This record gives sequence, structure tokens and C-alpha cells, in this order.
Amino acid sequence: MKYKTRIIFTAAVLLIAIGILSGIRIYALNNRFPSPTVIEHAMHEEIDGGSISLTVIDSILADPSYIKKIAPDYIDSTENPDGTKVNDEQIRTLLVTVVLNNRSDTEQEMSLVQMYAESLIWANGIDGGLYPLFNENSTDPMGVRLKPYEKKRVILPYTMYDLQFQHEDWKQIDQRDFRLTLSFYPEKHVVNLT
Repeated sequence: MKYKTRIIFTAAVLLIAIGILSGIRIYALNNRFPSPTVIEHAMHEEIDGGSISLTVIDSILADPSYIKKIAPDYIDSTENPDGTKVNDEQIRTLLVTVVLNNRSDTEQEMSLVQMYAESLIWANGIDGGLYPLFNENSTDPMGVRLKPYEKKRVILPYTMYDLQFQHEDWKQIDQRDFRLTLSFYPEKHVVNLT
């Protein structure tokens, strides 16, 4: 009996020690890397990113018929969980038009990977298949190169599907508020798109 008690006591002490050490580690990490400061912006407001600035000038929530006018041959290959192809009623694309401005005398690259669209719990990155169809002179969805003092207009496509939303939320998708988030640490810039 004493042997079992000793094992239980040792296990309890080890679990408490592990819990305390884990808590100390989490506390240290949170202090070292605190949550980013969120800075909200409106459309048409220039966001200073150092040598490059970004201004959101327009956003629309497009249905597939709008996409087909621009790119008649484009086919979305996304599938439902049951393996069937998504149909037009299941797709919407948020098109965010931005102006990037290189304010320096050297060539710069603006990363697009850290930009995502979100609405409540939904978030998505740039649709790499659609990006080149809207940006003939900038076909790489990872980033945009800007010559010294160059301004460039870029359309960022963010595709969403009904399977990413609750049924009632999808029925009202056109009334939903969206925002563009630029996740730079230690500051997180958010542009309200409505």
C-alpha cells in the first residue's frame, strides 16, 4: 500500500511541476511576443509601410458571372466534401483593388502573402488561380515588384465558398462586412471594406 501511495504522490508532484514549468514558459513567450497592436483604417486611407504604402480604393463581392466576363475560360476546380464540383451558387469572390506606391529611389517588393480577407471567423488568403487573370502585369500572387517611385494598381481576389459558412450566413453573404488585414508584427493593419 505504501508503494502505491508513493507512486501516486510522485506522479502528482511531477504533474504539478510540469504544469508550473509550462505556465512559466507560456508567460515568458507571451511577454516576449505580445499580441500585435491592431490599427484600423478606412478605404482610401494611405497605409504607411515604410518605403511602400498601400491604399485600398475599391472592393466588390462578385458572383461567378462577373468573373466569367473577365475570364470566360476560368473554371473553379474546388470540390464539395462529397467530391462533386462546386456550382456557381456556392462561390463568391471578394475583389479588393489597392494602389501600391514605392516611395523610395530603389526597387522594392511588396509581399502579398501577409494580406488576407476576413469576416468574423472566416478568413482566406489570395486566390492564386484568379490573381493573374486580374493582374496582367503582375502575375505572381506572392508579391509585387515596384520600380523606384512607381505606383501600381493591383486587384486582390479572395474566393469564398458556401461550405465555409453556416447556411444562414451564406444566404446573407452580400450583407456581410469584410475587411482586409495586413498582418505585420508588431502592428496589424485592418482596412474596413464597407
